[in-house]
Amino acid sequence: MSAGNDVLAGAVVTLQVLKGTSSAMSAVPFLGAVLNSALAIVETIENVRGSRERRINLAKRASDLAEHVEKTCSANLDAVDDALKENLGTLATVFALIQRSIEKLARRRFVKRVVRQGTISDVLDKHLEELNSAWRSFDNACLNALRQQVERQAQHMVTLRKQVEEQTQYAHHQALFDVHQALSRSFETTIHWTWCAAHRTAVYRLEDVKGYRIIDLGPEARTISYY
Repeated sequence: MSAGNDVLAGAVVTLQVLKGTSSAMSAVPFLGAVLNSALAIVETIENVRGSRERRINLAKRASDLAEHVEKTCSANLDAVDDALKENLGTLATVFALIQRSIEKLARRRFVKRVVRQGTISDVLDKHLEELNSAWRSFDNACLNALRQQVERQAQHMVTLRKQVEEQTQYAHHQALFDVHQALSRSFETTIHWTWCAAHRTAVYRLEDVKGYRIIDLGPEARTISYY
């Protein structure tokens, strides 16, 4: 078996394995179509006569791109947004058009006959550039999707941090209320208190026949100091 045939055989095996094991195919639109078309291109291109090196290059590029798309989507399922789905739809169309073109070339009997798009070499070069362009477009769409995901996560962290701060404040208030109730029962008198947010402390004034005393509570309401 020649080196070129080894490349094609390896590409076929890779794509078949991806189709059989990919967990992203059912979750990501158009991914299955991309893998199916890439496999069809690789399997069919061996029947195209002439321009062997170009045929091998195109088949390998189609296989590599499909594998890259599958692995990228599988690793970032949460980042697949509407824009990336739209890009995948366009990518699937590119693969499908190339697949039909290769199938048409494979049915030709005479290598020297000129097809509408030019010679077979020209057609293969054109399809290779289409895959290169599609690859760049997909990577850009992935980068934008990942940036959007990071921004959403950052915003979520801001919201979560605010919720933690609010819950902490609620917990402090509840602790102070519990102390307030305990002091009221102990001194059997009226207690006035104010909350100092800057230092997370409360100042209590206990009014009795002797005037008042000030009690400063620590941030966790565990220590009471008398003045």
